[in-house]
Amino acid sequence: MSINIQLTEDGAERYRQYLLKELSDKKEVIKAHEKECTDIEAEIRKLSPGQAQPVITPATIPTDNAIASAVAEEYGYKTTWTWAEKIKFIFEFAEKEMTSSEVIKILIEFEPKYRDLRKTALSSVSAVFSQEVAKSNGLFGKTINERKENVYFLKPKE
Repeated sequence: MSINIQLTEDGAERYRQYLLKELSDKKEVIKAHEKECTDIEAEIRKLSPGQAQPVITPATIPTDNAIASAVAEEYGYKTTWTWAEKIKFIFEFAEKEMTSSEVIKILIEFEPKYRDLRKTALSSVSAVFSQEVAKSNGLFGKTINERKENVYFLKPKE
């Protein structure tokens, strides 16, 4: 059974924008999964036939919440930390500067629940970056990379 609803021009445009945003979000998720698959394939290629244990990286942490939490705990990661503490840990774990999206990608490896709550995580991470970068003694600094993206880093301890 189909229902026909007449929309005003404004309503149709808002619905169109909503659908475009949904499509964009879905494509972003697919792109993230494709990257994860590529990372996992690269890890598999690195393994020599005689190697007993694979190297654990964020890309190889299991995506099941309970298993991922157990693995994350082995690394010292705590799901109960504040957002700032989680981000600090991620920078220390990755040992590199990152964009907000890269931080989220690693966060999702430690807490798979954020795969479905990506927008929530991104807004929380962005808020922490904004607050901490603005402080003279904040945890994080910001620079711009060659692609004109904001790149964040963990400030050295003084």
